[in-house]
Amino acid sequence: YDTKDILNKDMRNNFQLYHTFFLNEPYSQYYENVIKVLNFAQISYKKLIRIKSNLNTNISNYKKGNYQIPHTDSENDNTYSFLYYVNDSDGDTVFFKDNMVYDKITPKKGKAVLFKSNLLHCASNPIEYDYRIVTNFVFEV
Repeated sequence: YDTKDILNKDMRNNFQLYHTFFLNEPYSQYYENVIKVLNFAQISYKKLIRIKSNLNTNISNYKKGNYQIPHTDSENDNTYSFLYYVNDSDGDTVFFKDNMVYDKITPKKGKAVLFKSNLLHCASNPIEYDYRIVTNFVFEV
């Protein structure tokens, strides 16, 4: 890390690779494959906004307790995010309340989490595993 990438003792500004499947309309030839996850989970929605997969890698100088920059997926109160974990990994999803960490979800292949998209959250990079892949579905209900 360059010191400008260290924003506080835990937060790290680093890269991730991603693939967008849907962005207000189908955006990828693989869209039909990933939409099956929402159908299998029996998630009903009024409007699909975005589907993308993120790949985070094991990077040097990343320590347990580090995490990426917290964000929301939408400010709209009737929008939800559904994270589907593609592989087992130790790169937790971190949730915040009043700007403090209040919960963490460890990726487990096939596990999913549903939450309001205006909830502050972020990923963390794996340390023990080589990579972490999550597919993020954002939709209005």
